[in-house]
Amino acid sequence: MELKTKQLKGMTLALLMLIAAMAGCLGAEDDTEESESTADEKPAFLDASDAGYTYASDVDNHRSLMQDLCDIKTAASENNWDEAKNIYQNGKNAQKDDGSYRTLAGFAGAEGKKHNYDSFYNESGAIGAHIMDAMEGTGDFAGVSDTVRYQGIAKLTANMGMVGYT
Repeated sequence: MELKTKQLKGMTLALLMLIAAMAGCLGAEDDTEESESTADEKPAFLDASDAGYTYASDVDNHRSLMQDLCDIKTAASENNWDEAKNIYQNGKNAQKDDGSYRTLAGFAGAEGKKHNYDSFYNESGAIGAHIMDAMEGTGDFAGVSDTVRYQGIAKLTANMGMVGYT
């Protein structure tokens, strides 16, 4: 009986991890292909509201950064580490007025924020460094399976990347 309970718990955990890996990046949100639309049209993933919440101001550019997260997860799920790292470091969807891009690496690095992770690891930009280890297969991610690297990239960028900025 105890073995069946462990197996059930293991399968449940695996299913939850699979569902969490896809969170926020399903359906039309993953579709970032260019269309023959005018410059004023918004991509489909930038609908007028989020789950019933309507924004008081135009935050579409900031919301586009979350599409980078989906694109990173897609690249990493295909073991395309270079593409995942490129989007993470250089951005893809959240273009600023000056033509540069907001990046998840910029938020995770949070140079000068001096948050607790920097103190704990005695390293400036510790969160960004840990994410880069997952991207490059170094540090804690040296010699691990592609699945573990993917999970590191997916979870760290989604759950920790913005912590460094706060």
